[in-house]
Amino acid sequence: MYKNKLISIAPLLLLGSSICLDASASDKHPIEKSTEACFDRTSSTMGMLRCNTEAYKKWDKELNRVYKALMRELKHNKKAKRALRKAQRAWLKYKKAEMNNINKIYGSQDGTMWIPVTAGAKSDITKERALTLKSYLDSLQMAN
Repeated sequence: MYKNKLISIAPLLLLGSSICLDASASDKHPIEKSTEACFDRTSSTMGMLRCNTEAYKKWDKELNRVYKALMRELKHNKKAKRALRKAQRAWLKYKKAEMNNINKIYGSQDGTMWIPVTAGAKSDITKERALTLKSYLDSLQMAN
């Protein structure tokens, strides 16, 4: 009984997923777009490593830019600025520990494919933080 209902709604679920994917594709951050374009141009391990390394550098630069903009936005709210500074310092400790974790986990694997995987995982950590800070900044700017 449930099996038939699942089959009958499966096309709707797939349609909904494709609509979400199409909508999010246009909302991608420029760094994501440039990283995808980089991967489209390469198939080698070294090429993939280069793409992930470039992405990491770009996300790190973006994180610093957004953090500074967020601190400026909070110029009249000393408590929020202190909280952000404290959270960022804690995140930097987390990042260092997580980078070490990634090196230990992926570095213990055999094969050159783990080199770009390691670089990609490190890039993702910085990307996530940059996007989180950007969401804070966007929310504050919309409210003003």
